[in-house]
Amino acid sequence: MSVNRNSSGEAFLYCQKTWLGGRIGEDLHEAQSSLTIDSRSHQAILEFNRSPVDQPALPIGRFVMTVTPEWLALLRSAVDSVGLEALAPKSHAERYSAVIKIDVQIGEQTIEKRYRTDQRDVTKQLQPLQQLLNALQVQLFKHPESAIGIRVIEADEVDGLCFKLLISNIGKRPVLLADPRTANETSQHLAELKIAAAPVTLPGYTESQPEWQTLPLRPTQGRELGDQADLLLQPGQQVAVLSEAFVPQPGITYGVDAIYLSYAGAAETDGIYRIRGGIFSDRLRVDPS
Repeated sequence: MSVNRNSSGEAFLYCQKTWLGGRIGEDLHEAQSSLTIDSRSHQAILEFNRSPVDQPALPIGRFVMTVTPEWLALLRSAVDSVGLEALAPKSHAERYSAVIKIDVQIGEQTIEKRYRTDQRDVTKQLQPLQQLLNALQVQLFKHPESAIGIRVIEADEVDGLCFKLLISNIGKRPVLLADPRTANETSQHLAELKIAAAPVTLPGYTESQPEWQTLPLRPTQGRELGDQADLLLQPGQQVAVLSEAFVPQPGITYGVDAIYLSYAGAAETDGIYRIRGGIFSDRLRVDPS
């Protein structure tokens, strides 16, 4: 079988894992991603498990795309130019800095490095490489293989102002996820809607922070909250969870956020990818009047 090789004539494998926060699930930190690029298959695979605060609607799961020989040559050149082999280790770290672990196999040679994002000299040294990988990651989000998206919408209910939490399989393959209708308030499994009056901005004053309150979700019929069960979502399928009714105040505009967290279980069950991590919706603006 022929092997596609980069410009130096050697096949290579690039793996980068980034994590922040404590370990919550099986082989899983609170915020974690891993990127694997194989010059032999021309494939890039991203495992992404938590939406960042500044991009709340970013999907989570597995993303796969094909990369060109020209791009692989750029990656190999970037690895060489940043001096990865000479990267200095870090003896201590700031509490909230992320850890980045890089493993590169080039032919028979293996490079293993680990650093933290508070190492300013190292992050500057690796900037050309990370810029290339960041641009690739943006493209990978357009190629979900086993991934979910989340959003919140207004629901037309007779008993008051209600909302729906919608979780959709946006990928090409089935996925497993813990049923959001059986979530409880733990670090392992949480699904909820939060609502707050939109802050009033006055010239010359600092905008006040929203005072959030939780909107309870209606549990699955015949199943109590906390009685966790799995859902199998086919590509394009979604699960909708209705909130309890909310009584708005006249003349007030509200913001509604959806949150889904699930860290329990193995990465796969019977060959089906399991969604693990945290995802947050874009804020829904609601004017009841």
